[in-house]
Amino acid sequence: MPPRPTEGFDGNAIHSITLTDLDFIVKKITDESLLSNPNTPQRKALEWIKNDMINYKLEVAARVAQRYVLAILYYSTNGDEWKISTDWLNGHECNWKGVGCASDGEAGVMSLTYLDLSNNLLNGTIPSEIGYISSLTQLQLWGNNLFGSIPSSFSLLVNLRTLYLDKCQLSGDIYDKVEKLRRLQHLDLSFNKLRGKIPHGMGGISSLLDLRLSHNHFSGAFPISLASLPHLQTLLLDNNALGG
Repeated sequence: MPPRPTEGFDGNAIHSITLTDLDFIVKKITDESLLSNPNTPQRKALEWIKNDMINYKLEVAARVAQRYVLAILYYSTNGDEWKISTDWLNGHECNWKGVGCASDGEAGVMSLTYLDLSNNLLNGTIPSEIGYISSLTQLQLWGNNLFGSIPSSFSLLVNLRTLYLDKCQLSGDIYDKVEKLRRLQHLDLSFNKLRGKIPHGMGGISSLLDLRLSHNHFSGAFPISLASLPHLQTLLLDNNALGG
């Protein structure tokens, strides 16, 4: 069987993106079962970007991917009802409200580095596809009605410096979701419904300056590894069920 037309291409290479390219890119990010149901945010995002490509020329696979993922977030959190959604799903994604980008260097591709939709009436779940925007350095979604668990794909956000998901309705554990983020400096997951143990591996995030996990349902022993974080300035763990 011959390879797909886009197989092995450089994500930053400039060429005219076709629907075949789009299909390949999307299926690398989203499980096909979610694309077969016309009511899922993933399918809605796919149909949107197909129509969008008719009027808005895309030439870089990395931009197609980040544009698709942002559209999933929009549909997953009832974007039509956001407090502010200026320019979302129209024009260049780097101009959408709360989105910031930076050039990745030689290719001049604008990669998503900043996403701040805090306190903006988002209502729904955080899609796992967010984890595939590896260029993100800041993600702020605090103060919204976000329920369900933190996607395990967050462990792929290896360039993240700031993660604020506080004052939402998030549940589940955080095991194997944040301790791999070795560049993280600011982490706030306070005022949620998170439970389970605080991972011992978080003591390995030596860059941490600010760690706020208060007002959750964390249990178990206090992770002594946190005491060894060399640059930690703020540590808030109150209102949990932690032992000595």
